[in-house]
Amino acid sequence: MNSATENELILSFVVPVYNVESFIGDCLKSLLAQDVSKEQYEIVCIDDGSTDNSGKILDDYAKDNSNIKVIHSENKGVSAARNIGISASAGKYIWFVDSDDMIAANCLKLLFKVISKHSPEYIRFNNKKINENARFENICSDIIDAVHLKRYDGRISGNHVWKCITKSDIIKDNNLKFEEQMKFGEDTIFAYMIYTNMSGTGWVDLQECFYYYRTRNTSAVNTKTKERYTQQTKDLFRMAYIYKEILKNHTFSDADIVKNTQCRQHLATIGALTIFPKSSLNYKETMKRIKEEKIYPFSFTVWNIKTARTFKAKVIEFVKLFFKFRPFYRAYYLLMKK
Repeated sequence: MNSATENELILSFVVPVYNVESFIGDCLKSLLAQDVSKEQYEIVCIDDGSTDNSGKILDDYAKDNSNIKVIHSENKGVSAARNIGISASAGKYIWFVDSDDMIAANCLKLLFKVISKHSPEYIRFNNKKINENARFENICSDIIDAVHLKRYDGRISGNHVWKCITKSDIIKDNNLKFEEQMKFGEDTIFAYMIYTNMSGTGWVDLQECFYYYRTRNTSAVNTKTKERYTQQTKDLFRMAYIYKEILKNHTFSDADIVKNTQCRQHLATIGALTIFPKSSLNYKETMKRIKEEKIYPFSFTVWNIKTARTFKAKVIEFVKLFFKFRPFYRAYYLLMKK
């Protein structure tokens, strides 16, 4: 059993910040509203070239709180900001928090108790969606002292890095980085890399809700434009390529991980092909490139009809089965391009 002392730096929050002056205050309030010593955790904020008052708000909070570290950087995107935060962090564990979100008040006491008792590689917890108008003062937490320790069993799940905390050694020793050229799905790839680099010494599932995810109509994931579809198409093809390279360059003893990775590669390619007609990418150039990268045509397919909930969804999944045939996909592309 490992015991944590009050002056031991256990956790580093990594918070990328860009033009969130309306929300960053609530985020920081939630990170500071913890019933543990400030010496036990740090808040690493990366101001990604904000053009509003976000940077000033960060500096003001840092003046009054010794555990807040602010790094001002030129605008390079959330992935680059997180990578800067990883390099600047010093805690034994890392928790990525988005700057417009919040965590539960006084949740660190239970998390540190779990760390002290089990020293897991990975701790996962529940999350709730909150709306754009939610404020820290209105967020309530019913934290119960219930811990469920699990051994890592090869299952790969989850697409968001803010749903868990991870031993920093897993990230740093394996030189894990966020894909800086990606704007969509960078969480998915990074979370996957964490799972596949875990040694299996244990992970913990908690029933508690420790994270509050804010949904905003103006956020990148909710914006539907040709530019957005173009970027997302490129990122999904990139994601498929990364999965293919992982399968090529790694030897996994667990067959479930191999199968899961193949599934992820296939679904990323299918996702890209589905929205490709809505993008501004050139058809011939793109199809030539993904053929050269050997992510299309597929060498295998994934049957998702059984998991589709509605009749329309089942029809769509059925149509996607024929994407592996280039003439069929070409017809689909032309139809959706109109």
